[in-house]
Amino acid sequence: MSRRCAPQRGGASGNGAEWQREQGRLRFWSNRLFAVTAANQWVLGEWFARILQGADTNIKITNRFRACKQLAAVGILFLLAMHVFKTIRRNEDWRTEYTLYSSALSVNQRNAKLFNNMGRVLESLDKYEESLNYYNEAIRIQSDDVRGYLNLGRVFTHLRRYDEAENTYLKAKSLFLDPEETREREVRVTPNHLQLFLNLAFLISRNDSRLEEADALYREAITLRSDFTNAYLNRGDVLLKMNRTKEAEAMYQRALEFDDSNPDLYFNLGIVLMDQGRNVEALEFFNKALYIEPDHEKSLEFSAVLIHESGMSRHQNLARD
Repeated sequence: MSRRCAPQRGGASGNGAEWQREQGRLRFWSNRLFAVTAANQWVLGEWFARILQGADTNIKITNRFRACKQLAAVGILFLLAMHVFKTIRRNEDWRTEYTLYSSALSVNQRNAKLFNNMGRVLESLDKYEESLNYYNEAIRIQSDDVRGYLNLGRVFTHLRRYDEAENTYLKAKSLFLDPEETREREVRVTPNHLQLFLNLAFLISRNDSRLEEADALYREAITLRSDFTNAYLNRGDVLLKMNRTKEAEAMYQRALEFDDSNPDLYFNLGIVLMDQGRNVEALEFFNKALYIEPDHEKSLEFSAVLIHESGMSRHQNLARD
């Protein structure tokens, strides 16, 4: 944006040449601030106006002091322009997560977390095969980092490469101490440790002939952390598949002790009670699930079934009477 400055009025003729030199310097820097946004251009215009006003009102100060002042002003403008330019470049890098991590990886290729993060970004873009390369690289850089194995196994599972997923999870599990040794050494159990057991058990439980293996993994996770709600919930599901309904009920009840605001727990308890013919109690649990989450689809469906069956039963009893 070009700027017009009013000609200087009053003062000695010698100041006219100095003023022209000043204008030349200012135009020189002004023409190089082409990348500045409209808002920043207005701010810079205010700076120019103040410099010119200072030159006009302080005409009596010495030429040397004025030159220093002008040089300082130009220096400030130059620094401001450089800052704006760098900010624009940085904003380009931060425009998307993809460009952010690409930029970071161009600087640092030895950070496993960066490769894991880039893999997650590619996953979110449905570029699963490409994400595998980044997760494998993360594992290569830091072979004892569970996150890389979790990410790799998750993508293998999504791609239905189940054998590769299981092998990946087993490699990660081999990095852990057994639960008894973990307790003795007071090793800190992280969420990644626990998630690994869930992922591996869920994968194994797809095969009904391996439900006992899955159950053992859930029990191991509970041993590692006794308040791990998801382990109780998932173990209850496996016990239901094995028709061990009483044990499943105990698992869901135990999970409720740690998380009484999970609608899935109430729903699962309702299912267990339905299987035992305790429909009135089951309906109460479905209603509790709906109280927490009014749109809980399965609870709506099964409570409607129970209400319908209850109505039919009452109708039949009245007909007999």
